[in-house]
Amino acid sequence: MRYALSSILIAAIVIVAASVANCQSAGTTQKATGFISGHIIVDGKAAAGIAVAAFSAEAIRRVPTTQVKTDSEGSFKLAGLAPGSYQVAILTGNLTSVDPNAESPFSSNDVGASKDILLLAGEDVSGIDLRFARGGVITGRVTDADNKPIVEETVSLHPIQDGPNTRMRPPVPIGQMYQTDDRGVYRIYGLPAGKYKVSVGRTAAQGFIG
Repeated sequence: MRYALSSILIAAIVIVAASVANCQSAGTTQKATGFISGHIIVDGKAAAGIAVAAFSAEAIRRVPTTQVKTDSEGSFKLAGLAPGSYQVAILTGNLTSVDPNAESPFSSNDVGASKDILLLAGEDVSGIDLRFARGGVITGRVTDADNKPIVEETVSLHPIQDGPNTRMRPPVPIGQMYQTDDRGVYRIYGLPAGKYKVSVGRTAAQGFIG
């Protein structure tokens, strides 16, 4: 009987020790996460209600790891992030970056200008401020010879160099945002001031028709 009680006591101690180890492991994992914080500035003022997201550089699909909206002071905090490389970007397409070193000078349907961050275990990265201005919009309608709308037609946009000293920017990326809808209408927004060429369709060699 004494041996049986001893066996039960030892088993209970093992179970308790395992539970404590699991709790410590879970606590360690939780402490290993960090956050990225900063501000969104639009036209020189703090911007409230702007969606901000962190995208993992290791992920195959480009979906937000986490996302929040800025508060009344334009502040955001992306919390619970595991160690890794992230790209912090806004999810608002009608804004254009005023930072000449921004990752992208144009907004696309999911990501505008952004900053790359390498987040270590348990690290808190602050001061990630993104500055924007309200961008322009180019919209139009694509029709065939019978004036019927052409649906899901590809539309591209290229900046036109205005003088030899003008800094050229790359073409706007092609995506769902740059296709005509069921009315043949396209809308490209978040554009900085400048001259642009709109192209529709593709040639047999996959080039754009001007």
